[in-house]
Amino acid sequence: MNHLLKFKTGFIKNSSILNSVRRNYTEKLVNTFKNPKNVGSLDKNDPNVGTGLVGAPACFHQDTLVVTESGLKTLKEIYESDSILTVLSFNLVTKEYEYKNAKAVKLQPQLMYKVNFNENTDDKGSIICTLDHKFLIRDTLLYIENEFITSQMSIVPFKRRVKENKEVSFCNGYKKYGHNITSRESADIFDCYTLQVEENNNYIVIISGENDNMQRGIVVKNCGDVMKLQIKVDDKGNIIESKFKTFGCASAISSSSLATELIQGKNINEALQITNKDIADMLNLPPVKKHCSLLAEDSIKSAIDDYKRKQSKKVEKKKEELILPDVINL
Repeated sequence: MNHLLKFKTGFIKNSSILNSVRRNYTEKLVNTFKNPKNVGSLDKNDPNVGTGLVGAPACFHQDTLVVTESGLKTLKEIYESDSILTVLSFNLVTKEYEYKNAKAVKLQPQLMYKVNFNENTDDKGSIICTLDHKFLIRDTLLYIENEFITSQMSIVPFKRRVKENKEVSFCNGYKKYGHNITSRESADIFDCYTLQVEENNNYIVIISGENDNMQRGIVVKNCGDVMKLQIKVDDKGNIIESKFKTFGCASAISSSSLATELIQGKNINEALQITNKDIADMLNLPPVKKHCSLLAEDSIKSAIDDYKRKQSKKVEKKKEELILPDVINL
């Protein structure tokens, strides 16, 4: 594994966020944010573990290429796989690339623009996305919306060489390179896709495919809060363990934490009865933050759906194993 691909976990609280919470939110919400329960991850490959990953509106064309651990895939391919996979992401703290769990989502069609990069150079390329999608600026490491980025601003680049034997090597030093937007043009109205990526809240999209075995891309931001909630279920359908990781505001983090507490010990059918109103009322969420409780409710349902899908596959596999000996005997 390349030294740039370091796998890290953790839960980081920012003091400025905490001060804001103290000024604007109730004591219950502040306490939940300061002392979250059940932070962490479960093994997503365990058949008794369900994973819910929710959040982020969509901003890209379906053919946008994303760097995954198993190679380049389009957003539509990832969405149609209906599974959680690992994609390359950029850690703003370590300034390194690393793989993170992600899931694709699809929303209603929107007007998109073709964004051209580095025209008249060997690094030229383009993507199709909405004007409000945010890219990571190289010199400040701040996210800025597409429509406000000037040609003088360099976006954090991604460059790596792929050899014939599929080994890859990174072009080290993100500040040595830069991808600049040189023009935009209206494209059309398309279905919107994006990824929900845990922790780093960003991923890599390719702007020029592979030219001379070189992959060129940029770092783009998730849109909105991203919430991952996991459950472990016993043979009776009871939730015996729950964990969460959330990238977002204090209300999103508090809603996630409370959700894991509410479902633990309950049967999955009982857990499905928990609503966003239950969570919002218990935390006394302000009206502008009610969407965070909606995410928490959706994450519970998504985790249970994922668990049920795994159980269905397990049942089908057992049926195949029972049928196989008869086929052989024939």
